[in-house]
Amino acid sequence: MPSSKRARSVASSGDRRGVRRAPLFTPSPLSSASASPMRSPSSSPPPPPRRLVTPPRIRELAAAAAQKADRAAAAAKKKAEEDAVALATARKVIAEKQAAKEKAAKRAAEKEKERRERDLVP
Repeated sequence: MPSSKRARSVASSGDRRGVRRAPLFTPSPLSSASASPMRSPSSSPPPPPRRLVTPPRIRELAAAAAQKADRAAAAAKKKAEEDAVALATARKVIAEKQAAKEKAAKRAAEKEKERRERDLVP
């Protein structure tokens, strides 16, 4: 047991700075050798042949890209139209509410005017 108070607290807290920790799992040399046998570089299979991009394939890819762009443009146009309709509807609703407020305020002013006139007449 360490003699100083600091050494005791460090030892008890489990703080082991500077001490190399062993890895949690180290595969044994026997298990790794049996799991993946070492192959010489010459015995490895050749890489699969790369697919050549031929002119017909280029046209096919270009047509697919154009079709994808057309679909994206159509979707964007549809979304813009929907947004425009929603905006117009919102503006209409706001205008109707504003008109109703103004009408109610006008009616309240007329009623107040009539009430004052009745109060003035003895």
